[in-house]
Amino acid sequence: MEQHLNDHFQVCAAALCLEERTGRTITYGEIFYHANLRRQTVAFTPQLRQITEQVMAGVHVAGLDPYIGYLHEVHHGQPAMVLDLMEEFRALIGDNLVLSLLHKHEIKPEDFHKSLGAYRLKDNARKTFLQAFDKKMNDEFKHSVFDYRCTYRRAIELQARLLSRHLQEGIPYKPLSLR
Repeated sequence: MEQHLNDHFQVCAAALCLEERTGRTITYGEIFYHANLRRQTVAFTPQLRQITEQVMAGVHVAGLDPYIGYLHEVHHGQPAMVLDLMEEFRALIGDNLVLSLLHKHEIKPEDFHKSLGAYRLKDNARKTFLQAFDKKMNDEFKHSVFDYRCTYRRAIELQARLLSRHLQEGIPYKPLSLR
């Protein structure tokens, strides 16, 4: 995935909504960048689907409308609230995991191949990534607001609930921080 990871989440979330409505599987999407007149193909890999679905579930559990956001523009079929909440976890989970796997040489440059104008993980590297992602989602840490230990999976739901209380009751929202 390129530098505009939020665009990948955005197009994946929209595809998941379309899949739910049509009953058909969508394997990739395309993003057109007007600034440089380039089109980028985004493969809906298992890891991209998993993090997108995890945050969508947290938004639903918290009783929020996934299509009305505060950071992302509202577009038909795009779950802006899910994308907003995802931003908070991108560095904590996604960036942290990718950098860790690269630093430990668990994923190397030869683990990628170019297809449809995008770089994709080969099957063995995808399996490595998904195992590491699942492990990361189950890592425990002390939640900065509730002051008890929880997993990242649980933290997504907790943050969605905090966001819901902020939007519905005006209680100040405190983003998740690990320090």
